[in-house]
Amino acid sequence: MEREDPPLVKMTPKKSDSEQENPSEKPLLLRLALLYSLLSAPLGHVYCGRIRRGFIVWLIVFIVGVVSYSCVSTLAVGRFGFVLLMLVIVGSGVFLHADALLVARRCQRNPRKRYQRWWFYWIFFVSMNLLNWVCIVGVRTFVAETFRIAVRSGMAPTLQLGDRLYVDKLWFSPQGIKRNALVVYRNSGTNYSPYIKRVIGLPGEVIEIKDEVIYVNGEKWLDEYGSFTGKPISAYPELVNCGPVVVPWDCYYLIGDNRRNSYDSRVVGPIPQSDIVGVANMIYWSRETKVIHDQDGVWNEQGAIAWNRIGKSLK
Repeated sequence: MEREDPPLVKMTPKKSDSEQENPSEKPLLLRLALLYSLLSAPLGHVYCGRIRRGFIVWLIVFIVGVVSYSCVSTLAVGRFGFVLLMLVIVGSGVFLHADALLVARRCQRNPRKRYQRWWFYWIFFVSMNLLNWVCIVGVRTFVAETFRIAVRSGMAPTLQLGDRLYVDKLWFSPQGIKRNALVVYRNSGTNYSPYIKRVIGLPGEVIEIKDEVIYVNGEKWLDEYGSFTGKPISAYPELVNCGPVVVPWDCYYLIGDNRRNSYDSRVVGPIPQSDIVGVANMIYWSRETKVIHDQDGVWNEQGAIAWNRIGKSLK
C-alpha cells in the first residue's frame, strides 16, 4: 500500500505585537469625525489621530476668517464684495469639516494613538472652546465689533431700527476721525449704552447752529445728510439754535442725521475721544422693525428681512 502524504498546511509568518490588530479598537466612524469637527473645529482631526494637522487647518481657517472679517468691516466693498467675502468665510469652515472627514476615511483602521481616548476629547473640547472665546474677544476688541440699532438712534433715514453694523477698530484712531464719519461711542456718564452719530465738528473748530443751519468756523456747512422731518422746530429750541461752541482738542462734535429728533452734542456737548470705540462702515444685516405702543409698554416688532439694506456701505 502506498502511504498518503499529509495535507500541506500553509504557514504564515507570525505578526509582531505592533502588527496585531487590537480587537477592542473599532474602525473610526465618519459621522463621529464630522460631529466632533462641528462641536469644536480641530476635534475631528484629534479623533482621527491627526492633532497637528487639525491645528494647522484650524489656524489657516482662523486667519482667513479674521482677514475677511476685517476687510468687510474696514473697506467699502459694497454688496457684491460683502457676499463674496461671506462665501469665503463659509467656504473655509466647510473646508475644515470636509478635511476632517477625508482624514477619517484615510485613517479608519490605523493603530490608535495614546491621546485618542474619550477623556482627552473632553479636555481638548473645553480647551478649544476657551481658546476660541479668547480669540473672539480679541477680534471684537482690536479688529471689529458688531452693533445693533435696537432703539431710535436719531440717525434716520441713514440708519433704521433693525440694522446691524460692522464697526471698524483695526484701522480706527480717535485722532484720525474725519468729518461725516459715523462713530460709535459710549457715554462716560451713568448710561453706558452705545450711541452712533455723525461727526460734524473736529477738535479746535467753532460750531454754531442758527435756525437748523450748521456753521463751521463761521462758514455755512453743506449739510448732505440732514433730515428735518418730525416735530416742529419750536418743540426743541436747543436743537434749532446752539452755540457757538469751541470743540476741545480731545473731543468731537456729533449730531444725528434726524436733526429734529436726536440726543447729541447739541444737548450734551462735545464727545471725548476716549468714549469713541470705532467707526461704522457697513450694514451687514437688517430686518424691518416697527415700534409698537400698547398697554404693556413699548416694544419692537420685527418683520421681513430688509435685503435692500444688507451690504450697504456707510462711508
